[in-house]
Amino acid sequence: MHSLCRRTALHHLVGAGVLLSGVPLAQAQTAGRRPPADPRVLVARATRLSVLTDRITRGHVQLTLNIQTQRAERTLTDSVAEVRRLLTELGDGLVGHPALPQYQTLAKQYNDFLTLTRLDMKNPLNLLTLSQRADALGQTADALVVRLVNESELPQAQILAVTADLQRLTQHMAVHFLLVRTGQDEKTQQQLLLAGRQAFARQLAELQAFPLKTPQITQDLALLNNQWTLMNQALDLQSRDSSAMEKVCTTSELTLEVLSQLYPAFEGVLKSAMPF
Repeated sequence: MHSLCRRTALHHLVGAGVLLSGVPLAQAQTAGRRPPADPRVLVARATRLSVLTDRITRGHVQLTLNIQTQRAERTLTDSVAEVRRLLTELGDGLVGHPALPQYQTLAKQYNDFLTLTRLDMKNPLNLLTLSQRADALGQTADALVVRLVNESELPQAQILAVTADLQRLTQHMAVHFLLVRTGQDEKTQQQLLLAGRQAFARQLAELQAFPLKTPQITQDLALLNNQWTLMNQALDLQSRDSSAMEKVCTTSELTLEVLSQLYPAFEGVLKSAMPF
């Protein structure tokens, strides 16, 4: 079953600063273990893996609906390669870390997810299954993100998780807008789309309220607001022709691009405020 608000647990746990059970990162630095990886790097890799669950699903839906197929094929090729690289890098960075078992669960589920993508995606039921599996996989990734953020000793690192989740939502909303056009379980797809739009608006407000900003971040936030307005307008389209679907795909990509600029910008602010 789909989760209408996949990141709800992450949002509340991280936002409230709740510490999860487990050994703090500092306590993992025992003799004989390699120096721990930068927590910001671990968080960045885990959040990106969450984003890619929806990005891969979106690529397959686009191919099935014959929408911007060359871009979709390139997205899939690049995303799968990125997943494999990130899983390797994250696994290496978590050697000796108390979160390693959670990572191992994530890696297994991700490999199963990639195996599922080999099914015939021209069958709409397979697309629905892939979308549902993406949400389940994303929940596993999100749980790992929560743990890494709360053990990072970076009290404001939740802004990275919020920024990454906004990236994911650009893909998530496009997926469910497109799935409506397949004619399968339309009511559920509309509900998921609405929940995604509400979550994006809520988390965008949180991003804009974050107190640590540079002039460039302020400028990018204004651009993000404009791009979100355009994407929101595209998501309002009721027609089922290729033009409406292409507008959603294009505006979601442009919104993602701005968020991809903001993530390293917020990383830089955190590094300046709380250097290691």
